[in-house]
Amino acid sequence: MPTVNDWQMDTINTEDLSATDLRQECEVADAAGDTGIHCYELIRLDMYGSVVATAQMVYFADYGRAGIAWGGDAQWTDCSSAEEAVRRWTEDDMSN
Repeated sequence: MPTVNDWQMDTINTEDLSATDLRQECEVADAAGDTGIHCYELIRLDMYGSVVATAQMVYFADYGRAGIAWGGDAQWTDCSSAEEAVRRWTEDDMSN
């Protein structure tokens, strides 16, 4: 299983999210007036710099929650930062 150090976090716009459930949660949070919505594309590179996997993540700083989607429905966890969410995900320590 990859570790947090194997994944590159690139900031993306909410409109660039392809994961439907992540995008819907962003719309709900935005309508509620949340200002701490952070969207990322997570990219895993091999030793030659080629992309071998991608995932998408949304971190809601206002209430310390993140969702990560990798080929299916998002997994959710409570966390204090986006980096902690990636660590939990790579260590199979997500909580709902």
